[in-house]
Parts: sequence; structure tokens; C-alpha cells
Amino acid sequence: MAELKEATITTTITQPGSALVRSDYQRLALKHIDGLATDDDLAVLESHTQEWISALRYLLKKADQALEHVRSTVHGPERPLVLEDFESHRSQVAAALAELAD
Repeated sequence: MAELKEATITTTITQPGSALVRSDYQRLALKHIDGLATDDDLAVLESHTQEWISALRYLLKKADQALEHVRSTVHGPERPLVLEDFESHRSQVAAALAELAD
């Protein structure tokens, strides 16, 4: 008879003051933009403003690249909707950066 194994889910908990790398700040910044950041996530971002700004600049660059790619490759009837999605995301990143950089 086969042995049943319990399924597990691994999560990463970011605690204020823990050592983070650039991709962690990018992930947290994206969670904030998407409205999914926890209070702890926001505390980390607020205590590392320069890293947050750098993460947003990176996300804006990636959004610009993705939008350019979509503009040059998507040509079907879905094009307006796809462009709207990518433009909306880019606008959200830009607005977050502008708000933080003020």
C-alpha cells in the first residue's frame, strides 16, 4: 500500500530588519502596487525608501519593455484589451514612483 504524504506549502515571511536583496524589494513593491502588501511588507518598504524607489524604477523599466513588446507583437482582436492591461500596470508603477519620489 502506498504511503500518503501530507502536502505542505512554503511561504516567505519578510520581517522588518531582515537582510533583503534587490528582488525582495521588487517583489514587495509589486505587492504594494497590487494592493496585496501586508503591514509588515509596508514597514519594510518604508524603512528602506531608497531601495523601494530603486525597485519601482526597475519595475517601471520592465513595464516599459513589456509594453513595447506587446505593441510590436500583439495584433489580433485582443490587442486593445492587452494594451490597456499593460498600460494600466505601467501607469500604476509610475504613479507609485511619483508619489514616493515627491
